[in-house]
Amino acid sequence: MRAFLRRRDRDGRASRRLQQAREWVDGCSSTKMGYWEDLKAAEADRREQAATAMQAAYRGWEGRQIAADRQGVFSILFRIDGLTG
Repeated sequence: MRAFLRRRDRDGRASRRLQQAREWVDGCSSTKMGYWEDLKAAEADRREQAATAMQAAYRGWEGRQIAADRQGVFSILFRIDGLTG
């Protein structure tokens, strides 16, 4: 009788371990899919941030060009005014 109970207990442990292993594998595969989805989302965010940074840099460069042009115009006007006035 004891041998039967030990075998039954051992079989129960084995089936529980098998069930836990299956749950673990299922969890890993779903986690892996979540990982890839997170990775894709992070890549999209990085691309969007890079595009935004490039646009801001261009706007800054464009603004500096406009300011330089205005400064050039003003300096020419002041020179003319200085020469004539």
